[in-house]
Amino acid sequence: MREEAKLERELEKTLKEEDKYNKLLEKAKSEAEKAAGSRLEKLNEQIAQLDTELAEAHAKNERAKSMAQQTKLGHVYIISNIGSFGDNVYKIGMTRRLEPLDRVKELGDASVPFIFDVHARTNIYDSQENKKIRPHYRSNIFNQSNY
Repeated sequence: MREEAKLERELEKTLKEEDKYNKLLEKAKSEAEKAAGSRLEKLNEQIAQLDTELAEAHAKNERAKSMAQQTKLGHVYIISNIGSFGDNVYKIGMTRRLEPLDRVKELGDASVPFIFDVHARTNIYDSQENKKIRPHYRSNIFNQSNY
């Protein structure tokens, strides 16, 4: 969650920066239309510099957008371990790892003598939105001390 907030702030910052350079560029272009001689040359140099800075700000903005979107991507999995927990005990989990089965394997290696069975797995595009299903299953939670 902290990572997402940090990336959202970075995105806002890059949007403001891009907007600032857009305004400065527009102002310089409107002044250049009225200028002549050495003043026009200076303004053209300034316009070229602002174009470069605007392109850099736009690239930063695109990177920030991409990173913010990536923090929301993930996988939801439903697993069980009959040998360890018995019938009708399932874990619904979420991971942002590229390979979600690595997380399932890690859970099995660390805490139980038997491997987990994977019943379902799907991609999600907004992990925070997906957490809204938790209240629906609240009454069925097996390990109440974790909530």
